[in-house]
Amino acid sequence: MPVLSVNGPTEQQIRTRSATVERIRELPLRRVLEIGAGTGLLPGHLALDPECEEYRFTGIRERDTAGLPAGRFGTIVVNSADRHFRDPARLRALLGRTLPLLAPGGALFLGGVRDPAPLDALARQLPGVRAVDVRA
Repeated sequence: MPVLSVNGPTEQQIRTRSATVERIRELPLRRVLEIGAGTGLLPGHLALDPECEEYRFTGIRERDTAGLPAGRFGTIVVNSADRHFRDPARLRALLGRTLPLLAPGGALFLGGVRDPAPLDALARQLPGVRAVDVRA
């Protein structure tokens, strides 16, 4: 559950954000798409990376990603995936419309996943997709 603070992010939020940014920096950063960016905790950290030429962020609705070019993004980020996609059918629908946006060899980063088992099962159903658990 998100913790809101009128004074800025809490120490836990800062640690979580830093760990997430470091994991994403290991992925192709030339062109990044973040889906469900919310208040934009990540874009400022990643868009300023010298390797990043393009950083787009959108909402999670189908219309938010409609019209984006196929095969364009080296990395697609969906942070707080558990919050947005508790229903596996919604996550499957998201993957169905976002995986075509990935460049060959690209990476889909699903952050905030508490139980990776459903993702493993879903990855087995999608051709060319494998799930990798990067939790520390």
